[in-house]
Amino acid sequence: MDAKIVATRAAEKTVTAEAFRAARIRSGLNQREFARLAGVTPQYLSAIERGHDTPSERVWARLEEALAANGGAPDNLRHPPEEAALLGLYRQLSPGGQEALKTTAAALVAAEKK
Repeated sequence: MDAKIVATRAAEKTVTAEAFRAARIRSGLNQREFARLAGVTPQYLSAIERGHDTPSERVWARLEEALAANGGAPDNLRHPPEEAALLGLYRQLSPGGQEALKTTAAALVAAEKK
């Protein structure tokens, strides 16, 4: 498999894992409670949150419904594959590299507005 595809898939799983875990914590639910509300096992939810599994569309919907019912922010959970890949690459940069990228991005946005 192409290394670029593997990196993109790994980034998608990382973003999904981080987003679900953060949203669950914001909603005040522990893994067991959240899993019960979403109709999945605590083990499966743990695998999703650790980036070891990616939920199907049906499971996505159940997780989003459980979050929405408990004050979570399901609209922030999905990332297009390109965005997920970029986020994954960004996180691999050193703090100096992240800062340089932010500066460059800000300059590009400013140039676009002119």
